Amino acid sequence: MKTLIAAAFIVVSAGIAQAMPVAPAPADGLTTLVAQGCGPGFYRGPGGRCRMKPIIRPCPPGFHRGPLGRCRPNR
Repeated sequence: MKTLIAAAFIVVSAGIAQAMPVAPAPADGLTTLVAQGCGPGFYRGPGGRCRMKPIIRPCPPGFHRGPLGRCRPNR
């Protein structure tokens, strides 16, 4: 009985699902383009995954950026 119900469901759903072409979106200026499909503040990294852009904050007074990108005290 379960097989008969499953077969009937597949036949009915196959008849309902039909492909429909999608029209391109109108260029009215309301569309915001996002870089690489990741969203604002992100970029596409290795393997195609979205990664957050690094936030580089300025060093406080009396410090400078060292070779590894960290703030170090001035000498």
